[in-house]
Amino acid sequence: MRLHSGGRRVTKETSDVLVRVQIHALFFTQMALQILHQLEAASGRLEKEAILKAHATDPVFKEVCRLTLDPLVNFYIKKLPEAGVARPGSDTWTLSQALESITQHLATRALRGNAATIHVHRLLTCLELDDREVLRRVLGRNLKCGVSESTVEKIWPDLKLSYPCMLVSPLTEKTKVKFPCIVQTKMDGMRFNAHVVNGTAAFCSRAGKELAFEGLPIEADFQKLPDGVYDGELLVANCDRKTGNGILTKFQKGTGTSVLGRDIHAKVWDRIPVADFVKGVCSTGYIERFRILGGALKATRPNTIILVQTWLEVSDMEEAQTIYKEQLAKGEEGVILKDPKGPWEDKRVKHQVKMKAELEADLKVTGFLPGAGKFEGKIGSLLVESADAKVKTAVGTGLNDEERSWDPSVFIGQIVSVKYNALIEDKKTGQKSLFLPVFVEIRDDKKEADGL
Repeated sequence: MRLHSGGRRVTKETSDVLVRVQIHALFFTQMALQILHQLEAASGRLEKEAILKAHATDPVFKEVCRLTLDPLVNFYIKKLPEAGVARPGSDTWTLSQALESITQHLATRALRGNAATIHVHRLLTCLELDDREVLRRVLGRNLKCGVSESTVEKIWPDLKLSYPCMLVSPLTEKTKVKFPCIVQTKMDGMRFNAHVVNGTAAFCSRAGKELAFEGLPIEADFQKLPDGVYDGELLVANCDRKTGNGILTKFQKGTGTSVLGRDIHAKVWDRIPVADFVKGVCSTGYIERFRILGGALKATRPNTIILVQTWLEVSDMEEAQTIYKEQLAKGEEGVILKDPKGPWEDKRVKHQVKMKAELEADLKVTGFLPGAGKFEGKIGSLLVESADAKVKTAVGTGLNDEERSWDPSVFIGQIVSVKYNALIEDKKTGQKSLFLPVFVEIRDDKKEADGL
């Protein structure tokens, strides 16, 4: 992950943690890898939680978990160097000292580029073998033991490991919209954030996964903007949503190329100060944030960043519906209605409402049904369900021949987007399902399915 914060908690709390880490270093050194091995061998979530609880007072291991899983921490190291051969009589570092060092020198970007790589090489060289492996996992952002962010948060409630994101509410009969409101075109691409600090830009998906755009025109354009977290959607020129998001996913997996990246552009609608984004709330009203965003784009005139189409003073629902229908006629997905005074908040808010023509749900794949006829030996349909398991259905329509030929494990556990006509219910069992579901795409930018 390449996000700008230098660690979410560069505060008194962080300072206290580092002090405790040093004090207890002698007691906990070289235990972290043993704990990770125990977690890896554990058979289920409850067993993993029990292991974590047993080590809840270990400040070194807590810091290992925080630095690895916090989406707002980044060390800006793409390829880890190999450790060197320690000289006889040279100092040996503890894991706690190494963790403090990468927090102070890498996460804050005090060291960059080759200087950062050399520093990591020296740290790895000065560590014992077990601690060396733990540091590699921390820098690689993978504990390799099957422990999720939510599980860690249960053990240490003071750790906030979810990536901040403001979501809008659907328009229903009970929705109350304040007029006059702002109306914007609802984009149909990949939600993203650009973190801009001191002339550098880092990109991530809605779920906090890194998008590697180094050297691309879009990176250069964002680097010109004032500091802040820019919210919007990524699109690929001359591509439909599924094809475009497939290309963008390559940059999330590190397989994107400069040729593919030259057609990537962004439609943006918000700019949040970095400190407010980390806190999870910005009290500045949306209209003011939008004007600041517009001023920044006007001053820099980027080629790949476009302000989303916006109507600033829509007086009533009739006018909003007229705009909505016009956007549908142009092939857009719908519109978003926004309260000009609405703050930015890390949650689903009621002061921003979406109007969409088609119903769509993001569901988790739990299994599959084998195909028959021309699909024999391939995937016939995917078994999907909502986060609360109140909605379950099978979806095969929309899968192309290539996707049907994939190993089912590619889909299992993934979040997929499904369009449908209506929510229906079995009168005998009460189980809800979807009428005429159509597979759209894998949602690599989401970790959790929608609830009912």
